[in-house]
Amino acid sequence: MGVTSQIVSVLASTMTSSTTTAIFVHNYFTSLEIVQYLKDKNCRYTGTARDNKIGKPLLKSIKDMEKKTVPRGMHDYITSDDGVLALRWKDNRVVTLLSTDMGMEPISSVYRYCSDTKKKEP
Repeated sequence: MGVTSQIVSVLASTMTSSTTTAIFVHNYFTSLEIVQYLKDKNCRYTGTARDNKIGKPLLKSIKDMEKKTVPRGMHDYITSDDGVLALRWKDNRVVTLLSTDMGMEPISSVYRYCSDTKKKEP
């Protein structure tokens, strides 16, 4: 287990009830290794992830999603047999997320302010 995964596992071991607590983590501490380790301990986990720490899930590549032709809000996801969700979506940048706690439903649109058009857009 890597150093950052060890840090998360030590901190998670101090929780009194890992089944009723969810961990939300920055991409520096998220790896497929720690997600699966904590899932085996019945601990719920959600974190943004760096592309080089999540293996090779069958998601659209970051390079493909960064293209101008791909609209903001486009997403791709896959769930493993053991319940780990890998999700990638395009916002200002491409964001990757690993979770054993969250699902994909419900999907909805939100409005945000666009500085180019000076109005809210979906």
